[in-house]
Amino acid sequence: MHPVHESSPEEYEKVTRINYLGTFYGMKYGIETMLETMSTECAVINISSANGMVPCANYSLYSSTKAAVISLTRAASLDYAKHDITCNSISPGVVFTDIYKNLAP
Repeated sequence: MHPVHESSPEEYEKVTRINYLGTFYGMKYGIETMLETMSTECAVINISSANGMVPCANYSLYSSTKAAVISLTRAASLDYAKHDITCNSISPGVVFTDIYKNLAP
């Protein structure tokens, strides 16, 4: 959690793999299965973050990947509506987990 210039390419790749590519793969294989089985009334629900809509200082990497999840979900909802597949994302605010233990208030 720091500005872009202090981020390493490795950090960026890790955050992207987890937040964005993980969502992409889940959607890809889930939707493929829905289409192959001709399921109806299906839903894809992705977890993004409020930071994906309104970024905070020092969260550039995180915020950008969560914004990408929102955009991917919106575009997919247009692609799959004709197949009766609804795509939505949930963007919660701060959830106080262990990651916040060492952060300043």
